[in-house]
Amino acid sequence: MPADPSSAAAPWILPDATRRQAARALAAELGLPEAAGQVLLARGLDDPERAARFLDPSIEELQDPATLPDLPGAAARLAAAIDSGEKIVVHGDYDADGICGTALLVQGLRRLGARVEPFVPDRRRDGYGVAMRLVEHAGRAGVSLLVTVDTGSSAHEALGRARALGIETIVCDHHLFDRRPEGADWLLNPQRADSRYAHRDLCGGGIAYQLLRGVGRLRGCSAETEFDDERALAAVATLADQVPLTGENRALVRSGLDALARTAHAGLGALLEVTRWRGGRIEADDIAYQVAPRLNAPGRIERARTTLELLLCADDRRNARALAVRIDALNRQRREMDQRVAAEAVARVEREGGAERAAIVLASPDWPLGIVGIAASRIVDRFDRPAVLLAIEEGEARGSARSAGGVDLKAALDLCAEHLTRYGGHAAAAGMTLPAEGVAAFAAAFEEAVAAQRSGSVPVAPVRVDALLGPADLCPELADFLYRCGPFGMGHPRPRFAGLALRSSRPARSVGAGGHLKLALSDGRRRAEFIGFSMAAAWLDRLKSWPAVDVAYSVRYREASEYDPWELVIRELRRAQSNEREEQA
Repeated sequence: MPADPSSAAAPWILPDATRRQAARALAAELGLPEAAGQVLLARGLDDPERAARFLDPSIEELQDPATLPDLPGAAARLAAAIDSGEKIVVHGDYDADGICGTALLVQGLRRLGARVEPFVPDRRRDGYGVAMRLVEHAGRAGVSLLVTVDTGSSAHEALGRARALGIETIVCDHHLFDRRPEGADWLLNPQRADSRYAHRDLCGGGIAYQLLRGVGRLRGCSAETEFDDERALAAVATLADQVPLTGENRALVRSGLDALARTAHAGLGALLEVTRWRGGRIEADDIAYQVAPRLNAPGRIERARTTLELLLCADDRRNARALAVRIDALNRQRREMDQRVAAEAVARVEREGGAERAAIVLASPDWPLGIVGIAASRIVDRFDRPAVLLAIEEGEARGSARSAGGVDLKAALDLCAEHLTRYGGHAAAAGMTLPAEGVAAFAAAFEEAVAAQRSGSVPVAPVRVDALLGPADLCPELADFLYRCGPFGMGHPRPRFAGLALRSSRPARSVGAGGHLKLALSDGRRRAEFIGFSMAAAWLDRLKSWPAVDVAYSVRYREASEYDPWELVIRELRRAQSNEREEQA
């Protein structure tokens, strides 16, 4: 959330002198700037050898795919299907994780000689989960093997029907579930109670990639050297689904983004082109804010199949370009719809007093189903409450939930199951369907479930600073360190730096339609530009009376930028407190 003057009372926890001394020693041994040493210590990396390994993650850090429950059997079954020429269908979810996972598995299996066709459901026609119409069609078409990606762990009815039709099923999923789905012959889900797979946070695309590695081994191929584009898709899926970027997810994303930057894949190249990527390194933020929204846009507005066609368009550059341009246009349309729905939702919360509730539940027949998830995220950002937004159509309410404050959405929805026709998801995000007339009862039950988790007062969170960093400390060595320290995302956020007692070299101003705060601050040796998104209205008047400021901020170095490559984003501000004792982090 953007900083606000009310947050000035929150304590700032800064590295003390002892910690800075230890950071200097660590940085010197690794050949890094002092601020880098402070960041490493803040992340618990006080051993030089361990810190060096952390800064250079390798794809070889991925666990043996055979340690994932049921994967050896699933890989053997796919290898046998390839040998016998059986018909295989890969059924993914309609979000970026499911689509990327579907594309990488289909593309990789085809390279291994498989007869395989992809399927992604229609959000309106099929709803959440495995589509029954696909199962019925597969039965009529003589399909013998079905693979699901990012869905299937709770698809008892659909997979039971598949078994009755003689179709064997491999489920690649990461969502929480209560019992093994009926009809799942192989359940590849690290959330299984009997799983000994050390990393439980793989997304659906990550699991699909591990399955491809398993099949590739049986066919004499190495995923690390022969499936670059598939690894790139697994990285995009991981970032789009916002799973923790720790452990092997971080190694997979780093390797996958490197592969994406050098790809010759027509579809991926066209996608990067419409995001205005200018070459160089690709970072996690590029995927989260530029690529993932475009991948999701067709499924939210018309059909997810358009995205899938682009990701499977490996060689046809003309068609890939046309699909990418279409997707870019749909994304612009999606943004307009998103802004409208979010504005309506915010107005309703303020009008109805929802900001005082433990959770926010809103429903409307005027909201497109494909947009409510994005709007729910905006409600969370604005009010810091778990939010559910529902689209009502033909007597049914369907929608999405987003979490806040550490609330486990899956656990909360489990307590509301009697009100829901079906639901699924994980701690941070979920989807659900229920009768329209039951929205009020569900809202009351959901709020009660969330309140039970958040019982007690929520203390003001301190501003934790990883390292002290003034404008004069910005240097190429720091830029290189930040890249090596990344990719950043959930579970591994960008370092938070602090510049203390910085003085304005010109008056603060508002820029852009969003009212962004622009500050030119100096530490006496160098001046730098800082930006606080949507912060101008809250801070401009207050800053006029402050002779100097302390600023907590994140740093990104954009080497291909046509402007200043240093992007310094304000997270918190306070009047300079140069005499305040620095607290130990």
